[in-house]
Amino acid sequence: MVSGEETEEQKTHYFNLVRYNGGSILYSSAREYLKLVASRFPLGIGFQLPTVSPKDAFIPPAKES
Repeated sequence: MVSGEETEEQKTHYFNLVRYNGGSILYSSAREYLKLVASRFPLGIGFQLPTVSPKDAFIPPAKES
């Protein structure tokens, strides 16, 4: 933009990107940590969280006009 101001649509887009990426990083970190801890059990119990689509989990659906 020439004026340097962001529209409300751009702000919403940036906010959703932050939610998407931040949620993805936190969830994948939790998965890896749980996998590490579970692999240290004496019986070798393998436990893992399922993968999820961050878009479905962290970004609300768009409002219909």
